[in-house]
Amino acid sequence: MRLPRGRGLVRLGAGAAVLAVACLAGLSGGPAFAADSLGSQADLAVHVPGPQVALGAGEKDIRIDVTNHGPGNVLHGKLTIGTDNLADGVSVDLPTGSGCETQGTKVVCDLDALPAGGHDSTVSVFLAHDPKVAKVGPVGSLSVSVSSELADPDMTNNSETVQLELVNPGIDLFVQGFDVQLSPGQSATLPFTVLNQGTVATVTSDVAVRLPEFVTFVADPACDLSEHESAAVCHFGALAPG
Repeated sequence: MRLPRGRGLVRLGAGAAVLAVACLAGLSGGPAFAADSLGSQADLAVHVPGPQVALGAGEKDIRIDVTNHGPGNVLHGKLTIGTDNLADGVSVDLPTGSGCETQGTKVVCDLDALPAGGHDSTVSVFLAHDPKVAKVGPVGSLSVSVSSELADPDMTNNSETVQLELVNPGIDLFVQGFDVQLSPGQSATLPFTVLNQGTVATVTSDVAVRLPEFVTFVADPACDLSEHESAAVCHFGALAPG
């Protein structure tokens, strides 16, 4: 699922391109699955990596990551999101619009098709607060769960409840990568987003990127590449708050 519309993201492209260098025939296969089981199961997992918000910061993009560990490809995923016990002066904007339906105090949203093999889908909710009313500390909870049309062999990672919390003012960095599809011999730009959602500017900002096997970076002046060009550290200047 794409990020909800109406929220501007500052995208700082590294300008680096990635190159697929292996023939598909040379790739080693994973575990074999019988024809009647392949596609019948998919281990979905959900995680909320950053539920803390700096006091006095603007609206915070809180990311919800859904991962398909396979073996099947999910075509019709569902993500359920709810909040509870929000403190005075705190509000959470849940996804709305096409593909999302309010069910009581929760919202249920359709997910985009999610291929197997660790592919991710990201949804965002947005937390806003009034610093004159809200105080440092826990300010409510966010509960998320995921399901699909396929049987899930591990239900322990299908739901998560995190404590939303206001913390002291400071830097709050957010980074998100985007899928790139390559055929052998092709190259393409690898886009990613970097935001400072805190209250204090950074002096410099570095982003480390590691590529999967058989994929390498093309040289880029903004990034330091590893010896085998499969990892990079890209350097940026100051990132202002917001």
